[in-house]
Amino acid sequence: MMTATLEEGKTKELALSNSTEKYLLLDASKVAKEDFFTYYSLNDVTAVVINNDEDHRYERIINHSNILLVSD
Repeated sequence: MMTATLEEGKTKELALSNSTEKYLLLDASKVAKEDFFTYYSLNDVTAVVINNDEDHRYERIINHSNILLVSD
């Protein structure tokens, strides 16, 4: 998981590190995009909630995350 600024990334990393369960709400258009600072791994989240898109971009993260929930 990535963000544009170091400060925002450190804040999100701290929040996730202190959480029992970690959920990522992800817009499918963001899959495979890169940004400045990586603050967490998809393998360390409890679940990913992502919209179903016609290009099936969500399929690219299936092997990289623990659980994939697809919502319409």
